[in-house]
Amino acid sequence: MPRNPTASKPGREDGQPQPVAAGDLGFHYPKLVLEGKLARIFTVSECKYISGLTCHIRYNGVLPLPSQVFFTEFDESGRQAGLRVRLIYPKLRRGETGLATFRIRTGSPAKVVITGEWKGPWRNSD
Repeated sequence: MPRNPTASKPGREDGQPQPVAAGDLGFHYPKLVLEGKLARIFTVSECKYISGLTCHIRYNGVLPLPSQVFFTEFDESGRQAGLRVRLIYPKLRRGETGLATFRIRTGSPAKVVITGEWKGPWRNSD
């Protein structure tokens, strides 16, 4: 079985993963867009299709962790392709990296927009 390439291919000046095709499996890595404050505190890298799109998320500690993080999928025409979904990720300390899995619901979204809410402290999956 062919090895899936990671989404952290070089070539993007904004530091976000470069979307790449995943071999002959018919999957494409979506463009990941961190919105607002998330772009200041998180870096997403080394994405692979494992139980969804599983990525490394690094927290730099510049701002507090959001209480919740959500993602929304968009198709190639820029239309929303699903409901907003809560992203479960570990509680990270400054400089730490953890894994988060985006439970992709559409076949192969072109873009995934990641947003955060700061309504109190970080919350786990409860």
